[in-house]
Amino acid sequence: MSETQTAYVNVDAEKTVLGAILQGGEAALNDLTERDFYRPEHRAIFRAAQELRRERQAIDLMTLGSRLAERKELETVGGPAYLLECVRFVPTLANNGSYIGIVRECARRRELKRILQDTAGSIGQQNADQAADELLSRLRSMTAGPASWSDFREIMSRTFDHLDGVASGKIQTISTGLADLDAIFGLRRGEVTTIAAGPGQGKSALAWHIGRTAAQRGFRVALVSLEMSEEQYGIRALSSLTGIPMEQIVAAKSLTVEQWTAIGDAMNTARLPLCITTSVSTIEQARREAARMEHLDLLIIDYLQIMETARHIDNEHLRISTITRQVKTMARELDIPIIMLSQFKRLPPGQRPALNDLKESGSIENDSDNVILLYKPQGPDDENIPSPYVGWYEAAEAREQRFLLVEVAKQRMGRVRTVAAIFDPSRMRFYTPARGDAR
Repeated sequence: MSETQTAYVNVDAEKTVLGAILQGGEAALNDLTERDFYRPEHRAIFRAAQELRRERQAIDLMTLGSRLAERKELETVGGPAYLLECVRFVPTLANNGSYIGIVRECARRRELKRILQDTAGSIGQQNADQAADELLSRLRSMTAGPASWSDFREIMSRTFDHLDGVASGKIQTISTGLADLDAIFGLRRGEVTTIAAGPGQGKSALAWHIGRTAAQRGFRVALVSLEMSEEQYGIRALSSLTGIPMEQIVAAKSLTVEQWTAIGDAMNTARLPLCITTSVSTIEQARREAARMEHLDLLIIDYLQIMETARHIDNEHLRISTITRQVKTMARELDIPIIMLSQFKRLPPGQRPALNDLKESGSIENDSDNVILLYKPQGPDDENIPSPYVGWYEAAEAREQRFLLVEVAKQRMGRVRTVAAIFDPSRMRFYTPARGDAR
């Protein structure tokens, strides 16, 4: 096979496409880029044609030749004779789309070959996961293609179809398992929700509550945990499902026959579509593993600040920004809601948290569609407690439970508002206090 026609190069197809442009077939100017052409002279011709179109000038032998002469590139490409040769090379404009496809396919093969060669050279300098992540990232960029544009009428039509789907129940917003919170907020596909709290304030427990509730309603849930072991989640699950305090389950020897029976029943009935991994350490790995799962409805990442990137980043702000951007991209690519847990900066005792109290708050706030702040008020008379929940603080304390405020501090598609929840840390259960219902 000659240099002019291989699996990676088809010079004849390139000449045909350029000749078609000179005869009014400008589709290639929309479908191809300068980099898609193998020969430098072909790139120069294509570049000059693009300039003429941007300036809304006619593209023919005379105008293109003049533009190349102005750029001192006419002789480099072979002079007017080569432009005429390209024109004569076109058998028919009717097949122009096929030739454009050949040029694009060859260009993609060359790019794929270059990526594989570059990645192969770095394998010995990285571990296998890092090399795989880099390769997948570059392949993803290669296959992304050009940006798609939608007519406003099409957008409105799809919006109506979405609303109709929600109203009819065909499209389901995933519940949080807290009735009062569900009244103002829901987990929607393609959105990132950050749940933030101080250390030991219940953010992991709330995420587990949401995940378990979703799984009990038939949604497929994946939880990436970097903080707890699978066994710890197992104990939490048994406690929340049976109502037996965690410390009794951990002790085991003190369990009664009735409690053992309840645990056995929970083991037999808890066939939930929920899976947990504690072996994922980088956001790239999490993205890769989530993409492999079939019919995934919800992903939970616990938690942001201890997640790493494939390539070590010393700057903490840049590291967090890289992770949040990838989480945002992942939510859109997989078309699922993602819950991302985050910690606050150190706050003075009793201080009400705000969005700027998130660690590395800029990127977290920007890349999150929704932000929920979870915190304990200063006391029963705290002015931040909404009126429907007055009196529940002391009631919760009396039962050795925790009265928490759940503040929707950012919601891209709705209002910001505060509700309350009662958290039973011994049983890993959340309640809606105004309704008194365990979820």
